[in-house]
Amino acid sequence: MEITTRKTTINATAARVRRFVIVMLAAATVAFGGLAAPPPASAMPMSCSTARAVFRIYSNMSYIFYLQGNYSQAQYYGGLAMGVLQAGCGE
Repeated sequence: MEITTRKTTINATAARVRRFVIVMLAAATVAFGGLAAPPPASAMPMSCSTARAVFRIYSNMSYIFYLQGNYSQAQYYGGLAMGVLQAGCGE
């Protein structure tokens, strides 16, 4: 037989409500924090130094394909290299 008083019942109820509020606040923080964070900007323009590094990579790929005799792939990577350089540095 369990003996409870009104005071312990109120304390238990208050503890449950407090836990529920804490859990709901944590869930709301996670949900709204995810909405407030900016998405990754994939269309963000690259700096000129990054464009030059990518240009070198594509140019080297073009040269490798040219040496292998795969001229269409060499031309493809050469075009990519020039496009990246023009878009990134305006050259």
